[in-house]
Order: sequence, then structure tokens, then C-alpha cells
Amino acid sequence: MEEPYPGRRSSGTGGPAPVFRYGCAALSASGSGRSPALRPAWTILGAAWVVVVLGPGLGAHGIWGEAELPRIERSLARIGEAHGTFPTAPVGLDVLRGLWISVLRSLLGLETAARTFDLIAVAFGGALVAAWAPRRPGAVFGTVVALAVYLGLPSVAVSGSAVLGDPWGEICIVAAASATAAFVGADDGRRRFSMAVAAVAFVAAAVHVRGLGWGAALPLLAAAFGPNGSKRMRAAVATAGACCLAATCVLAVRQEDGYLPILAAAKTEAFLDDPAGVDVVAGIGAFLHQTWPVTPLALLGVVAGRTCPGWLRAYLVLAVAAAVPWCLVYGVVPLPVTVATALVVAHAADDGLASSNAKGRLIVALVLGAWVALAKDGRAYPAAYVNLFGPPLSGTFFPAEALDLGGRIARSIHVWILAAAAAALALHRGRPRLASAAVAFAAVFGAVIVPHGIVRPTLARLSLAPLLATHREAVEAGALPPRLATLRVDAPELELYAGATTVEAVNHRRKLATLFAAGAPYAALVRKTDLAGLFQLHRQDHWPLFVLDDRHAWARLVANVLPPGLEDRNRLPHIVLDAPVQLEHETLVRFEDAIEILGWEIEGPVVRGARPKVRVLLHVIGPVPASAKLIFRLQAGRTSRIGAEPVELTGGAYPPGYFRPGDYILHEHEMRVPIFEILTGPHVVVVGMRRNEKRNLRITAPAGRDPEAGARIFDRAHHFAAIGTVMVL
Repeated sequence: MEEPYPGRRSSGTGGPAPVFRYGCAALSASGSGRSPALRPAWTILGAAWVVVVLGPGLGAHGIWGEAELPRIERSLARIGEAHGTFPTAPVGLDVLRGLWISVLRSLLGLETAARTFDLIAVAFGGALVAAWAPRRPGAVFGTVVALAVYLGLPSVAVSGSAVLGDPWGEICIVAAASATAAFVGADDGRRRFSMAVAAVAFVAAAVHVRGLGWGAALPLLAAAFGPNGSKRMRAAVATAGACCLAATCVLAVRQEDGYLPILAAAKTEAFLDDPAGVDVVAGIGAFLHQTWPVTPLALLGVVAGRTCPGWLRAYLVLAVAAAVPWCLVYGVVPLPVTVATALVVAHAADDGLASSNAKGRLIVALVLGAWVALAKDGRAYPAAYVNLFGPPLSGTFFPAEALDLGGRIARSIHVWILAAAAAALALHRGRPRLASAAVAFAAVFGAVIVPHGIVRPTLARLSLAPLLATHREAVEAGALPPRLATLRVDAPELELYAGATTVEAVNHRRKLATLFAAGAPYAALVRKTDLAGLFQLHRQDHWPLFVLDDRHAWARLVANVLPPGLEDRNRLPHIVLDAPVQLEHETLVRFEDAIEILGWEIEGPVVRGARPKVRVLLHVIGPVPASAKLIFRLQAGRTSRIGAEPVELTGGAYPPGYFRPGDYILHEHEMRVPIFEILTGPHVVVVGMRRNEKRNLRITAPAGRDPEAGARIFDRAHHFAAIGTVMVL
């Protein structure tokens, strides 16, 4: 039966529902079975929007040597501009990237030239999303949501900001699925022949870039779920896809150590060494980490979507299903799901805006619950949500705390929670335009904050380029010689950005201290974890020490002179003190014969969702366990606790192993106040000191439950003391 309004759904009362509808995607056209051509205007709009959002500042941050530089050098080696053999990658894509870099390097610089190659593929993805986005006549809401969701995906932000990920592989796979589905649904021989040629070409390109499984089996099986075409044609395509899948499984089982071009992959060492010990849910985690913050909406669109084309949902389900065994054997890889996720989410938003009954409200509640869980996980493990395709980095080597990545991830998800709640309320009051505006705002907010507020600031902290640029400016000003020592800093980009500077490796802190104490101007790159030991030698021998640049995640540029125009960025003189400082509350809590608390204060109001700063003055009176941690929590009975987890002393900037008797340590950390899990009213300030994971240090003063110097014992084991009261608003 023909719809009463082309491109719209009937609301059941004779009029159109206040939602948009899929109207342009090449794989869901109805009627004749012929899929319409991509509209050039929308295609150009999508590509232009991607370039406008991701293009500015593309080369502003330096190259991440451990992740980007190997791919760049491999591409240049393919065309003879570098040395080395790199057999574990598709040759054709490397050659194209190498030629692109060699042509544009002198004009744009190495960083921009290398990254624009992948940005073009990301722009192609944006063009497909814009052309296939759901829309109703006279409105662009569907296009805005789909494009904004696409740009707000972290995998898109990473691929559009660095030489990471595999956007070209996904474009080939999506194009292969589209061409194959158009071939199945073609209604005349000429069109079927042209679509067959295009499908073969795209499948061949996808197989070369991503292997037989991703490049052939996935698009063929997904295209078999297209809405048009005879059962015989769809069965033939599905059979071809199943044969490719079977061949992939056989090749994977027989594959030994090394790279197999037909699969475009090599088995991981972890799987070869211990197949039973690998992470069986790595594929699910890869999908979650590469598609937040809209993962709940994507799953909703797959499970309960009414307007989403069947091939699109099948593509996403097959891709996630394939990721589970693939990541088990070959490790986490970029999943080709960004285009499909953006489109499925747009349709899920359509269905959500159309649902005002009890079922729709239940769906909204389930999605809100999933977002809350996602925000908590992102706050707890930010590295997994940002460092998608680079080498794994531990907390010390990843700038999660410096950039508050956990908070940024949680806030970007909270925007979607608020938007969903606002949209549900607006629909309940009969304000569909307001509901659409709330969803569009959340999508556009993610398109800005994820690439420019999360991904790029993180990438900028993973390159030594800023530190070496600071050193080069000091050399040009005559404040430092063109020599640079390195203490346990061996980053691949060091040679790239060092220029004419002579780099000398130093194997011990004392040797570097000797160079600094000699009096001649000298600079060095040291690890952040080595700065505390170097600072201790500086306090002991009284030679000058300055931190010139601390913009790297784990490296610091230090020198024994302070060049004009630079300020000392060393935080340790404000942490390790020779005399006590005055804080708002004085107290005395002694932990055995190791350390004691002399004072504390909380800066800022303690309200739901706030992050007030806690300061605690410590006095070292004896050897402190190296694994000691501070417990500083607010407690009201047994039902409300704030800051229950132990925190590292000084945040790890000056570990307890360097504490010396007589030192005064000013500890600072931010306390996160939960939004829902606490009560308002007075809370007792409880302190303790963790010796290790299983034991606490015993409190020796005060001796009992009677208040002494503003403190009293809080438990029978003398492990905790109450030192005051704070009002939680």
C-alpha cells in the first residue's frame, strides 16, 4: 500500500508523525527496486563538514612516534625513500600513502601530509553518511544527527587526527556492500552489469586492504539482507559470502606464525603462546570503545529499529560478531562500523522520537541506564576509550589524570543522558521540535568535544615535538648549547624532531646530576618517574634544577638554567617543603613511627557532581612504605561515603620511597562527589594510611576515642581517625 505522504510514516490518525524518515540511502529504496543515486549536494556537504571539523589544526600536534611513525616510515620505504622491510601490511595502500606524503611533505609538512591521506577517507565516510542519512522532505535534521554522530565517534576522531586506524579499509568494505546490494536489487540488465563491475572492484580493493574475511565475507553477507532483488540473487550472494567466510576460517586455522596477505593479518604473540589466556570478549570491548558515546543507541537501533534498513542492521551485527573471534586471534583491530553506526543511531533517534507510549518510555529508561554504566566505566578506564589503535600505555605513561580524560568522557556521555531525558519530556508535552533539537544538540556537542576536547589533546601529549621545540628555541636564543641528554627516553620521534641537536644517552641519574652540577648550561629529557629522584639529588647537593616543559605524558625537559621567557614548571618545590604551611584545619594523627597528618582543608563546596580539591599536610618522621596510600573520605553513617578509595600520596609526583625524615609533604588531590549515591548533610572526615593492598598503618596518636588535637580514633583497630566534619550540600 502506498504511503499517504512520501518519505513519512503515518501516525495512525491520518497525519504524518513528527519524525524524519530514511529517504535517500541507496540500499533501502522502495517501489521499483532501483536504488537512487547519491545526491551530489548532500555528498559534498558531508565531506565538507568533516574537513571543516577535523581539518583545522591537523598538523598542530607532533607525530606520536610509537604509533604513527612506523606507518609513515613503512609507506616511505615502499617507494624507496626509507630503509627497512615491512611485510605486515597491504602494499597498495602503503604505496599510495607514501606517494601522497612525498608529494605534499615539502608544502604541508610531514605531519599534515601524512594525516590528510587518512582524512580523505574519513571525509568519504562523511559523504556516504550525509547521502544516506534519514531525512524527511524539507528538513535536514536526519543529516545533521547522522553526520554529527559520525564525527563524534572516537575511532573517526582518531583516524581523522593521526595516522591511526583504517578508514580506507572501511570505505572499501562499505562501498562493496552498497554496490553488491545495488547489484542484487537492480531491475534491468545494464544496471546490473555496471553494479556487478563496481561490486567486484570494491570487493577486490577491500580484500587487499582488510583481507578475505572483512573485505569479502562481510559485505556479501550484509548485502544479502537488502530489501530488493529476487530470492535467487540474494541466495547466490549469501552463498558467495558464506564461501568466503568458510575459506577465511580454514586459512586462519592453518595459519602459522607470520603475516598472511590473503587475510591481511598476523596472529598475535599472546595467542600463539597461550591461546587459552587471551581475552575472549576483546571484540565486544573493541566495538564499545570505538563507538561510544552512542553505543546504547546503536544497539537499540539494531534490536528494535523499525525504519532502519535490514542490510544496515545485518552489517553491524555481522561486523560485531566477526570481531569476537578475530580479536581473539589477531588482537584488537579498527572495526569497519563507523558509517553503519552513524546511520543506525540516526534511525534509532527517529524511532525514539516517534515513541510516546509505555514501550517507548521503557526503551528510553533502558538506554539511560546503559549510558550511566558507560559513563562510570569511561571515568574508571579512560585509556581504553581514547587509546584505541596505539600501543597499550599504563597509567604512568598515559595523560589521563593530567587532562581529566575520565571526567571529559563521562561529561560527553552525560550530555546524551540529559538530551534523551529532555527529548522524552518534550514528546510527552507534544513538543516534537524541541525533542529533535535536544537530540541534535547532543550529537553536535559530541562532534566537537570528542575530537577537539579528548582525542587531539591526548595525541598532543604523546609526542616529544613540543619539548624538543622548547629546547630548540632556547638554543636559538643562546641560553642552551645544541646538546641534549636523555635519561631512559628512547622515543622514535626523537631523531625526527632533534634537528641539529646532538643527543647523548645518560644511563643513570647521578651521571646527569654530575653534568648539571658542573655549572655549564645543560638540558636533558627525563622520564616523569625519574624526576623525583633527580629532585632529591638536587635538594641534597644544592645544584640548580628547572623543568622547562612538562607538556608530555611521561617525559620532562629539565635544565640547570632557566632561559629567558620560560617559567619553572617544577611542581615538586611546592610539594616537598622544609617547613610546615598553614592549612584551614590543624590536627595530629600519627601512623606508627612513619608519618603524621598535621593539617587539612577542602577547597570548594562539596556538592553533588563537584570535584573539590583536598589538601593534607604530612610530616615524615621515619621510613614510609613505598606502597603507602592516603585514605581521606567523607562519611555519614554507613550509607553515604565520598572518596572511599585510597589515593597515591602526592598523586605519584613524589613517591613515598623518596620521603626522608623531617620532610613536610603537601599532598593534593581532587575528590569526586557522586551525583546519586550520597546523602546531604554533615559528613565526618575520616583519614587512614594504607600500608599495602591488605594492611593499614596503625594510628598511635591520638590514643583513644577522646578528641586530641582535633582528632579521635574512629575504629577499634586504630586504623582510622575522625578529624572534623564537612557539610555536603
